[in-house]
Amino acid sequence: MKRVIITIDTEGHEGVDPISGLIWGKTDQGSFGIDRIMDICSTYNAKGLFFVDIAEAWDYGKDEIAKVIKHILYRGHDVGVHIHPDHMADKNRLFLWEYTKEEQYSIIKKCTDLYVEIAGRHPEAFRAGKYGANRDTLDILSELGYKYDFSQFFGQKWCGINPPVAISLPHKYKDIYVVPVTVFRSFKIGSFKRYDKIDAVMNSSEYKNIMDCIAIDERNIIVSLFYHSFSMLDWREDPNNPKYNAKEEKKFIDSLKYVHESNDFKFVSLSFLGRLLESSVNKNDVDLEEDIISTNGFLRTFYYTLKRAYSIRKINRKARMIIIMAYISVGLITLLSYQLIISIFVCK
Repeated sequence: MKRVIITIDTEGHEGVDPISGLIWGKTDQGSFGIDRIMDICSTYNAKGLFFVDIAEAWDYGKDEIAKVIKHILYRGHDVGVHIHPDHMADKNRLFLWEYTKEEQYSIIKKCTDLYVEIAGRHPEAFRAGKYGANRDTLDILSELGYKYDFSQFFGQKWCGINPPVAISLPHKYKDIYVVPVTVFRSFKIGSFKRYDKIDAVMNSSEYKNIMDCIAIDERNIIVSLFYHSFSMLDWREDPNNPKYNAKEEKKFIDSLKYVHESNDFKFVSLSFLGRLLESSVNKNDVDLEEDIISTNGFLRTFYYTLKRAYSIRKINRKARMIIIMAYISVGLITLLSYQLIISIFVCK
């Protein structure tokens, strides 16, 4: 049986009150942030791992971040450390790998100490903001006593852990377990390959397809299901006035319901993860072909690639280019078909 851990990056970067709007998710229609996420998790007997951006305390105040952490713990869910360093260091350096090892140590140590002050316990899990960790980050985490890092995102240019410590399967690095963002090869044509992560905002049919592939995989895959505190909201056009998005909430519900009703998967909490990793972690060197998860069917993956590109076209330049190329291709095919039909009739 495969295990699934739900990870939620809990952060707010835009608007006059990012904590209220993008973490608590307060809208005119109700609250659709962390409380709603925890409600849904509880419905399916799942415990979420909320990676709270501790660095935001330097921008928005320690008390605001403390309320978030204490509330999540009070409701029985787990809290890990998340750090977008620009909130507390240099606004022009968004990734931890842009800082020296000494600078990283200072940033991570301050956030770790604040977590201990707020929660009364040492944090076990870490994920870098924008996945922007490197091997210096892992060295520091191991030195500071963290048990798990969730920053590795193979195929994502923002992730600086190169060469990768893990791809799709967890690996041990010094004294820390690296639990990667669960990636799969979503598209392949010739030498071109695309990798995407499994998250609860992806197309439901694509999610079920890749999870079905994982279910029959013989390897000990731990699915790190990705989500954001603001994923049920439409906020990018007006972060000061986020709106509830029922379709996105349904995707989250469907993704958890699939696991809950499946005989092939079971949710795992952070406390259980260590015992699981001790018996299943891959101690060999990373091998792309051995570690990667692949989907089946060229037409299916091509279709999902277009759908994914269309859904993020407003915020992703490459996605816009893919959609433009798709429109051009469809136009050319239509034009050629029209000319072929005309030529047939003219010849007659």
